[in-house]
Amino acid sequence: MSKTLNNVVTHDRLFDNKLSVENSSVKKKGNRTLKRLSVTLVILMFLAPSVVVVSDMFGESGSGAANPVFGEGTAQRPFVITNESELAGIGQNPNAYYILGDDITISNFKTVQTFSGVLYGNGKTIKSLKTAMFTNNRGTIQDLIVEAADVSITSSNASTVYAGSIAEYNYGTITRCDVYNSTISATLTTTSNSATTIAGGIAAYNSGSITYCYVSPGTAVRATITHSTTDSNSAYGTAASGGIAGQSTGTVQGCSSGAVTSSDIVYNYKGAVIIVGGVEPSEYAVSGGVVGSRTGGTVSDCYGTGGLATASIIVNGTNMWGTGSSYNRCTHSTGAICGAGSSTSSTTVTSNVPKWNYANGDGLLTVTSKPTKTDYSAGEAIDISGMAVVLRGSSSNIPLSLSSVSVYDLTAKSGAQWLYVKYLDKITVLSLKGDAGQAVSFSTESWLLWAAMCIVVLAAIGGMIWFKRSP
Repeated sequence: MSKTLNNVVTHDRLFDNKLSVENSSVKKKGNRTLKRLSVTLVILMFLAPSVVVVSDMFGESGSGAANPVFGEGTAQRPFVITNESELAGIGQNPNAYYILGDDITISNFKTVQTFSGVLYGNGKTIKSLKTAMFTNNRGTIQDLIVEAADVSITSSNASTVYAGSIAEYNYGTITRCDVYNSTISATLTTTSNSATTIAGGIAAYNSGSITYCYVSPGTAVRATITHSTTDSNSAYGTAASGGIAGQSTGTVQGCSSGAVTSSDIVYNYKGAVIIVGGVEPSEYAVSGGVVGSRTGGTVSDCYGTGGLATASIIVNGTNMWGTGSSYNRCTHSTGAICGAGSSTSSTTVTSNVPKWNYANGDGLLTVTSKPTKTDYSAGEAIDISGMAVVLRGSSSNIPLSLSSVSVYDLTAKSGAQWLYVKYLDKITVLSLKGDAGQAVSFSTESWLLWAAMCIVVLAAIGGMIWFKRSP
């Protein structure tokens, strides 16, 4: 009995020792694994910020709206816009200062709702717009070119449709902007009694200031309404189109338009025959070479092309224009300058509409000769020798000093670098690139981005292998 008991005790002790050894082994294995995993994580944590920094140097951005890479959004250093996603990014900071650095072709741009900042177009071109750039402009837009836009806004369930290339509603300032070979149209098909369509080459509705803008021949601006009603109430419709603005209560000055403008209303009454003086439509179609309907404000020093503005009102299939029979409340009018509400001073009708004459050089600041030196190392001082800058309308070079030239950031960016050139209240930017088209490098070379990324990936893979092979 004693011998058996001793055997049991011995066996239990052996089992306890084995269990203790196994626990110790597990603990050691766990500690080694934990330490190695911790080291791997530390390496990743150390390298990850490097990748973020290098990525930021190259201005990596995702799809959709993106904040501009260069600039600070101030008057001295506006955000530089170089692509469509950065243009859409204006909506994320609508009160800032922006400047276009390159021409931009639109593919999927959506209208920015409200803009209250400053946009320097810098003489660059935005091509193929399908919507107005801004629904409401309360800021300043200048020196912008719009080309080959097709802003055709159509609706069957709204009561109003507004169409413009730069803004639907302008409450701010638009100056020295041009539109070439574009189509701007507002179309509404409705069974409602009340309908309004307003279309303008620059802005549909203006209560701010539009000055020294130009809309070329080859541009069409249209406002169209189709009513189809069955009740006994009369319809109320307004269609207004203008080469610069469809309707204006603000200032339009120094503008020229050779656009073909048209406003048309089709009224199909499906009830009893309309009686003159009784229940009848109240339709207003107006079209002007510069402004469709001036209901306030001023229109001055403008040029328009005669004979290119048309308006029509068709009631139950009959064109009420010049037929000898009309409804008392149907009016339609056209004008080379204003379709309705005459211009206020000094306007000219001509078959060859000119752009504003910048004889005094009060226009766009332009770099006519790039600096001799365009290749820099990190932190190297800018040398502007050989650079020449003029104001549009002047042939005299502006004397430059280093105080009027600044670069965004010599040490923290790589790739294309932008040089800000400022003179009085004018500003432009210059992209410094090598002769072979390679972007200037002010800091880390581009291959470091890929090297850093490869190091992170290899460290992660090595950590996983190390973890699996741990005893």
